[in-house]
Amino acid sequence: MSRARSEAEAALSPAAISSIKANIGHTKAAAGIAGIIKATMALHNQIVPPTTGCDQPHPDLQVENPPLEVLKEGQAWSEDIPLRAGVSAMGFGGINTHIVLEGISSVRRHKLTPKERQLITTPQDAELILLAAKNTEELEQKVKHLLEIAPRLSRAEVGDLAAELVSNLELSLPVRAAIVASHPQEFTTHLETLLNKIQNSEFKVHNSSGVFLGIDGKNPRIGFLFPGQASPVYLNAGVWSRRFPFLQELYANANLPTVEDTKSTAIAQPAIVTSSTVGLRVLKQLGIVADVAVGHSLGELSALHWAGIFDETALVRIAKMRGKVIAELGNPTGKMASIGAGEQEVKALLNGRVVAIAGLNSPYQTIVSGEPNCVRQLVAQRTELPVASILDNHRLLSDLHLNSITVSQLVVEAARSLNLSPPIAPTDYADATVADIAQALEELSSIGETHSVEQVPSGVDSWIRTFTVELVELPLEVKSQKRVCNSEVSSECKTHSRQFGLGQVWENV
Repeated sequence: MSRARSEAEAALSPAAISSIKANIGHTKAAAGIAGIIKATMALHNQIVPPTTGCDQPHPDLQVENPPLEVLKEGQAWSEDIPLRAGVSAMGFGGINTHIVLEGISSVRRHKLTPKERQLITTPQDAELILLAAKNTEELEQKVKHLLEIAPRLSRAEVGDLAAELVSNLELSLPVRAAIVASHPQEFTTHLETLLNKIQNSEFKVHNSSGVFLGIDGKNPRIGFLFPGQASPVYLNAGVWSRRFPFLQELYANANLPTVEDTKSTAIAQPAIVTSSTVGLRVLKQLGIVADVAVGHSLGELSALHWAGIFDETALVRIAKMRGKVIAELGNPTGKMASIGAGEQEVKALLNGRVVAIAGLNSPYQTIVSGEPNCVRQLVAQRTELPVASILDNHRLLSDLHLNSITVSQLVVEAARSLNLSPPIAPTDYADATVADIAQALEELSSIGETHSVEQVPSGVDSWIRTFTVELVELPLEVKSQKRVCNSEVSSECKTHSRQFGLGQVWENV
């Protein structure tokens, strides 16, 4: 089919392919009729259906501008393409039938309804199964009942079961459990884990693998913290829009510019508050509301919006104006730097330089701002590097000629000064720029990954013991020289040195 379409006309748009068998299984003699029904419905609704169950398309379907394509999501029929579909029926009995259908509607659709957008969205990759009971005995019976039917479920039926359970969920019941599962086997395994926890009287379970259990008579208080300028900048909803199509409207209304440089406050600030409104919308749809909210810097505007002071449109408009003013009135050549030290220590380092303390992030982290040369001098003094080496675009290995061990030590020390765990592979930063390292540490700091525990492969941990080194100061020992020459190796004696305590002992061997 690909070859025939390519030979017919090279400029043809890709034709979407699908299968009715992937939807309802093999219906034997009725397979052809089922295919005609599917194609007829697609033409009538002017929607191209997704290709069900095709997780790994053939390489020929993944080339650039392929004659045939598979769709992960359904989509509206393009107005430039005729309403035409082909149906093929090939069976074990030798049937080989092909039919072409064409739509007769002269009015083409321009957009989909909200219900249609919801139906054609890619299904989520996991289901949330919720349970509630008056007591642990009742919950145990519910879990046992589910264990009887779980192994017989299909993947689609796990989703149906999740929907049925949540529709009958009594939120007032004190004993609650939840399971996150992607397929029937995982669902069965998690049910067995949950049953084991109940029978062992473990009633507070927050399992990262997807099993949750708790008993609580009251709902917790929830608070929202809205971030400021240092947050990641996104100009669209990304993958979230697949599950929540209404998010696309939020970004469309915000009318954010599509540029690569998102560091400018004129771009970053409206994008960040838009992301905050996206988060609020999603949490609200999930039934999660806060009792209190606070905002950091720019996030104060988002907190005011949460409190009902102004709507989403006004929030984005204010953020745009705020970002524009900062971009226009600020010094375009100025720089900021984060120093892992307290306010008083940083003041001592300033030493009359034209640099100001811009923020006190914590007792051990201070932000300074000023002209780039002054900031470089300050950072150079802190890191004990030459001033000329502190350039944003300089690479530590190829430009500054620092070896990988020195760079590793610098990265580890910088991480520790920020109360972060040292990177697993600090040598990866060997040829990074100064700006790259600063950004990586800032991102690591923002997600709060501090003091992580190094993991060892399973089964090896019992064979490992901690290697420790104890410094013992000893006086310099003086040993008599022993000269033992091996004439077969060399006519001269070789001299080696050994580190011993605080001094060195030279031993002739």
